Amino acid sequence: MSFLAMSLFLWGCAVSADALRCNEGGWTSGGDILVSEQADVDELMCLTDVAGDLQINGDDIVSLVSLGGLKSIGGDFTLEGGEDLTSLAGLGALETVGGSLRYRVKGPVTTLSGLDSLRSVGGGLGLVGTDSLVDLTGLGSLEALGLDLDVEENAALVDLSGLESLTSVGSRVQIVYNPVLTSLNGLGPIDAVGEQLVVGHNRALTAIDLPASAEVGADIEIDNNLVLVSVNLEALTEVGDDLEVRDNPLLAELDLDALVEVGGGLELVNNASLHTLSADALVSGLEQVRMDENPALATLSLPGLPAIGAGGLELNGSPLLADLHGLGGLGTVEGDVSIRWNGALADLSGLDALTSIGGDFEVNYQSVTTLEGLGALGSVGGDLTIFDDGALTSLSALEALTTVGGDVQVEQNASLCEDEVTDLVAQLDAFSGDVVTSGNLGECPP
Repeated sequence: MSFLAMSLFLWGCAVSADALRCNEGGWTSGGDILVSEQADVDELMCLTDVAGDLQINGDDIVSLVSLGGLKSIGGDFTLEGGEDLTSLAGLGALETVGGSLRYRVKGPVTTLSGLDSLRSVGGGLGLVGTDSLVDLTGLGSLEALGLDLDVEENAALVDLSGLESLTSVGSRVQIVYNPVLTSLNGLGPIDAVGEQLVVGHNRALTAIDLPASAEVGADIEIDNNLVLVSVNLEALTEVGDDLEVRDNPLLAELDLDALVEVGGGLELVNNASLHTLSADALVSGLEQVRMDENPALATLSLPGLPAIGAGGLELNGSPLLADLHGLGGLGTVEGDVSIRWNGALADLSGLDALTSIGGDFEVNYQSVTTLEGLGALGSVGGDLTIFDDGALTSLSALEALTTVGGDVQVEQNASLCEDEVTDLVAQLDAFSGDVVTSGNLGECPP
């Protein structure tokens, strides 16, 4: 008698007669089952249902045919190891997994054919660390996941064919570190992701195409996809927390024109080819807007954005951005505002609705000739810093500014005379900080 058979026999006798019930058509396990050898698998020939977990983990397991009667697993189903396993034949009757399905088979199994009847997984689906899995054919009946979809570190996975019927993921979709994954083709029309959507570090991925996805409950993170050219989220209307797109050097355009609400921040960082960001329908405030080191960015369109929270606005390192008209609806920023290294900006036109900044305001390393566009700005809660702008000749556009909560620092502006700084400070009604000037033009010419 094998170890598994002896264990089940003793456990059934010791625990209760109901824990292991034999029926004419098969038998049901009332608890968990762990198998680690082929002989253990073969002992399960008449098994139809497992009330608890089923874990199959053994390098000498070559066949699952003995599981041909298995219809349901109440807990988690873990299938891992199996270096000599060539197919999942034998799992064709399995319809439901109450917990999570975790698949980590190292053997030469190229698809998930054999799981064709699986229609319900109450927990998550984890496909992690496989060597030979090419696509997900065999999961065509699966419509919903209660928790995560985790596709990670699959050395041969090319696309997601097989998930065409999947419409709902209760928690997170994570697709990361799959070195030859070229597209998300096959991933079903998921209209809602309960928490995060993460697509990252897939070095062959050229396109993210999720045209049906309307809501993501928490974050969207798209990062470090070295050959990613396009992102299609045309139905996306709501993101519960942050939307982050970073370190995708070939991504050229981000069209989010259906997006209405983002609960957190918007971050675009180090996307070398990104020339256009469009989110014309966005009407909710954002906690933060951070756009750093996007050297090709020339078009920024967020016309309905009314406010930015304590995370502030960073607009740095976009030398082709010629104006800020795409921020024409922005009225208040609770945190800091930083505008630096945007060489094509001649002025700050487009910020005409901005009335208050709660934190620091920095205009540094620019070549603007005036601060036109800031005519409505009445208050800066922190420091006002204007540094190293050789073309700036006037501060008169700050005519509405009456309050600076910190210091006024105007330095290294070679064309700006000191009288401009003196006049600005004189118009402030509420100011108790220091005035720091150096490296400016000096006295104004007569």
